[in-house]
Amino acid sequence: MSILDKKEELKELNEEIKEVTESFDSLQYLSIKEAEERYDDFINDVSEKVVIGNLSYDPARVLKAVDETAYNVGLHEYFDSIDGDIQHEIDNEDYSSVFDYVEGFEDKIDRKEELEEEIEELESKREVKKKKKLKP
Repeated sequence: MSILDKKEELKELNEEIKEVTESFDSLQYLSIKEAEERYDDFINDVSEKVVIGNLSYDPARVLKAVDETAYNVGLHEYFDSIDGDIQHEIDNEDYSSVFDYVEGFEDKIDRKEELEEEIEELESKREVKKKKKLKP
């Protein structure tokens, strides 16, 4: 494998690692705004637009404006159900999805480190060859 191939693989690996890290970070904590956005998306996905005359509105926006209490109760129930799924895995000691995730991530990190070392070694060899060619 050439140094260019290794650099390309390293670049792709770095992008994968970045995506995985970002998605994992987003699962850990949600701001109130992010939580509401996800709940709004859920409501809008499962409900039809509210049409009044020639105007149409997102169902989440209408619910929040018309009955904020019902909106807030639904928001809490929505996230309790998601939290319940996670709690179920913990209660049943079913960590397989987490272990699979971590194991795959560790493999990517290991491969990244290998590639970085190989690239560094190849580049240093290239520099040595250049210096030898330049000496009279």
